[in-house]
Amino acid sequence: MKRSGFIGRARRLFASHPDFARLAGGHGLAYVTIEMWYVVLPLLVLHLRGSALWMGVVAASGYAPLLAGSAVAGWWVDGSSPRSVMLTASLSRAGVFAALALMGLTQTLTLPLLAVGCLALGFLGVAHAAGKRTMIPQLIPKGEIAFANSLDEGGFGAAEMIGTLAGGLLVAWRGPFWAMLCQAGLLVGNAAAVAGLPEAAPRPSGSPASPAPALREGFAFMFERKTRNRALLWTTVLAVLIYGACTAFLSFQVFYYGSVLRVSPREVGWMVSAVSAVALVFALTSAACVENLGVGRTFLLWSAVVAAGLFVTGASASAVVVVVGAGLLLGGAKALRGVFTTLIHWYVPRELMGRVGGVFSTFAEGAAVFAALGAGVLAKAVGLPTTFQLAGWIAVGACAVCLLSPLRSLTAKTPESAQRGPEVLPVEIADA
Repeated sequence: MKRSGFIGRARRLFASHPDFARLAGGHGLAYVTIEMWYVVLPLLVLHLRGSALWMGVVAASGYAPLLAGSAVAGWWVDGSSPRSVMLTASLSRAGVFAALALMGLTQTLTLPLLAVGCLALGFLGVAHAAGKRTMIPQLIPKGEIAFANSLDEGGFGAAEMIGTLAGGLLVAWRGPFWAMLCQAGLLVGNAAAVAGLPEAAPRPSGSPASPAPALREGFAFMFERKTRNRALLWTTVLAVLIYGACTAFLSFQVFYYGSVLRVSPREVGWMVSAVSAVALVFALTSAACVENLGVGRTFLLWSAVVAAGLFVTGASASAVVVVVGAGLLLGGAKALRGVFTTLIHWYVPRELMGRVGGVFSTFAEGAAVFAALGAGVLAKAVGLPTTFQLAGWIAVGACAVCLLSPLRSLTAKTPESAQRGPEVLPVEIADA
């Protein structure tokens, strides 16, 4: 996609869908907050004199709600309103950040308390993401969903550049606790933007009144013997491998820079911002890849990029080489996440979006919990570079899934072709 054509298409999309523009702008503040935390949290663990194992425990605490809370968040969104869920989550996260910062400033913050705070932030983040995932199809027609998700991932990449640099500079200037107070302020700004979004339709009649039946409905949809549903099932298997492999590096990236490469917080901010700049380019190309290559080939391409990035990061102690490898794996992961989200938007009815998305997150993003803990244990035993190399082989396994599973025949390039069933995937998937 040419640069001028891309920019023109983005302008037209924002101009014709102002509520999506408001969502993207407000969510940009939340993304900046997330990426500041990505830098601040490992530096905070080092400040509290935590080990690599503690880093794994704290990171796993933040990821745990992806495993245990995704279905609950999906039910909450389906039974309430994406706008109200995002508003509640943003204000609550601001309160958690402020509380942790005040405990730190009064020297009462400990690593166990930090893990509890990460657990709360993780669940609220899952709820916010579920609300956004459900809101986008209400604001954008299906024909523009892939491009809208690509822009969303691109916005995430831009926020990474800003947030990681700001996090490193703020920690270097005033320490991690003042950076956390800034994060609380940004989330209040996000809540103000979300408050201007339209309310969704009321809960459909027959919607589950509790999370348990909602979870069963999400599982039932995922495991139905239909072409599109089996496509989501294989996509979930791929996502488990990709998210697990990437988490093994991304949970320890800043910790690795600070503890092994021995760079300062300011330099950490610049390094992670450079990684995000590389990833931004990849994220913005995800829609073009789907539209020109089809979904199956796009999956294979970006899975191979993730594997290459992990092998590069584990092969050298040079900061420049590590930044290049990190940019490859983060960019590939972002592009893949955009395609994962697009398939959910294409295949899942709006009234089931939260529940099915919650099941997907439970499996796929929930893998990050075990990846963070496992990487922490491995890092203590064999060191971080070897851990990154082993994660690269998991990404190679993702490539094998793309080649050997029916995903290789997933050639859908538009939502219309995605709905045609056997023309998209071989008939035998429906009978598997």
